[in-house]
Amino acid sequence: MKFHITREACCSQDDQVGPLAFLCELNAEATLRDLTDAVLRSGFLQFTSTHSVMVAEVGNDAMVRVFSPHAGYPRSPQYLKAADLLARTLVGPGELHFRFPFDFKG
Repeated sequence: MKFHITREACCSQDDQVGPLAFLCELNAEATLRDLTDAVLRSGFLQFTSTHSVMVAEVGNDAMVRVFSPHAGYPRSPQYLKAADLLARTLVGPGELHFRFPFDFKG
């Protein structure tokens, strides 16, 4: 199954040169955890010292919060939906969009 993944740019240079979309292909039984792991392994997400957290959403529905691997100490993804739910059910034909939250404290 193909998942459309997009992200916000972390800075103006990233907006110019970084890819802001990619297609992630996983089997039909892939879970939200599998999809999140695949996105993190791909190196697609870009972070800065001031933008070290991203939230993945389908529409306005938050799925998972991910953290920069360079932000001091490693943090595992924080699932806002059950990590073992099928990704195809959560994302469907839509797009999983990673954005920087305005209100995250910690």
